[in-house]
Amino acid sequence: MRSEREPADLSVVRWPDAAYRLSALESQPRPTSAALAPSLHDLRAADWVRSCGAAWLDRDWERLERFMSRDVQLRLHRQRRTLAGPAQVIAYLSDFLSRARVTDYSATDLHGGARADGTGFITYRWYLEWMIGNRRRASAGKDRLSLAAGREGWLLRTRSVWVERPGGQ
Repeated sequence: MRSEREPADLSVVRWPDAAYRLSALESQPRPTSAALAPSLHDLRAADWVRSCGAAWLDRDWERLERFMSRDVQLRLHRQRRTLAGPAQVIAYLSDFLSRARVTDYSATDLHGGARADGTGFITYRWYLEWMIGNRRRASAGKDRLSLAAGREGWLLRTRSVWVERPGGQ
């Protein structure tokens, strides 16, 4: 069995009945589909989080759903609860925004990366401030996102939420 880094032994390729000589460069193995997965460096991760957050804050549920895989999970560690599927996740977020008016939301210390298997991850800290009636509330925490490369970009598979400073809901 040859190593993926060794050049393929393809000095002659027949297609269909003609012989073609390949240079050493042309005979290199093709990259795997995982190697062709989109990158997810910090700047691209920040743009993904910003776009997804904007869909949530704008209450654009159709656009928000396009960021999610069909098997998306939202893990709420403080509540010891996991929501599964886009419908449950969107219902939870929609319920919160139906009662609250968000006055400040920010994501910082953002880091993103992609693995060779086509999985991506993003970690960041967040701060959320909102009003319910005349009562101001705030909380802070950190999220870890697990993503899968999709046809049109990265899709959220799992969002794990840790609330470090609860502000009540």
